[in-house]
Amino acid sequence: MWNRQKKTVLYKNIDHITKTQGFVNKVCKNGNIGIYTLGSGTKEILFKDIEKYEEWRNSIERVTK
Repeated sequence: MWNRQKKTVLYKNIDHITKTQGFVNKVCKNGNIGIYTLGSGTKEILFKDIEKYEEWRNSIERVTK
């Protein structure tokens, strides 16, 4: 990877979290997590190809409540 990007989102600003799993993700047994912030219609952060992505999503959601 040539470029790195660092983005920070405060827990209190997270509006909702999505999880997706396409065909290739199902084969590889991983998924994606999208984080939306208040007032934003697009994903602020996208974690791609995460193993145990459902557990990660649930952990993030517990912290935001």
